[in-house]
Amino acid sequence: MGKRRKRKLKAPLTWKALKGSSRLLFQFIAKASPWFLVGLAGFAIFWGVRGELYADTGFNVRTLEISPARSFSPVKIQELERQFIGKNLFSISLNQAAKFLEKDPQIQEARIYREFPATLRIEIIPRKPFVQVQFNPKGPFYVAGEDGILLEVSFEKDPSLLTLDAGETKFQKPAAGSRIVLTGFNPGIELVKAFWAHPLGQSESIENLRLSHLGEATLVLKKGPELRFGRNPLQKFSSLDAAIPLLKLFPKRLFHPF
Repeated sequence: MGKRRKRKLKAPLTWKALKGSSRLLFQFIAKASPWFLVGLAGFAIFWGVRGELYADTGFNVRTLEISPARSFSPVKIQELERQFIGKNLFSISLNQAAKFLEKDPQIQEARIYREFPATLRIEIIPRKPFVQVQFNPKGPFYVAGEDGILLEVSFEKDPSLLTLDAGETKFQKPAAGSRIVLTGFNPGIELVKAFWAHPLGQSESIENLRLSHLGEATLVLKKGPELRFGRNPLQKFSSLDAAIPLLKLFPKRLFHPF
């Protein structure tokens, strides 16, 4: 068998390539080093100032300002004071603190601000009861916000809230703070809001919103018929205008207004 020939590196060519690469690297470092040094100095200054601010007890929280004033119970306020009073304003993550407060189902949104030198301001947007869901004619009402977050369970009907009849759906027993999961819930809520804004909503009031297990929405009017809108109610809502004359002639009939 013949001997394999070893490939020899071309030394001059390799050395030239190495020298060229090294030259480009040094040129890059020479050009970038001023900016690198500036960035490094800026970072060092920032870190030093940050350390001074964190160590300054003058920025420790001494006051909590809560708006609206009755957003929390006295027990909750004491809990917040234990959590924030005495902490440095700069060490508090405002986003994390807001998310912590929003775990309370009664709070839809929390906004937290630093007010120097030593005040933490908390603004609360409460979650308002909007709908009461009933899974059984003799069962309780699950009171929830517009987004479906459960606020409380009541055995008395609240006439000021929208009633959602979910008797045709699978029974649920949601816990406080959880979301009521119903097929067609959000489209049904949007349907009700559209009806309230419609001229017919000025003369007719809703007895309840009914959802089937398929998410088909039906509006039951107090003085009129049932209006069935199906699974995509807003797409068919504009056809309600054509049904208004029929509603006046046959107020007790069931209509598909599309």
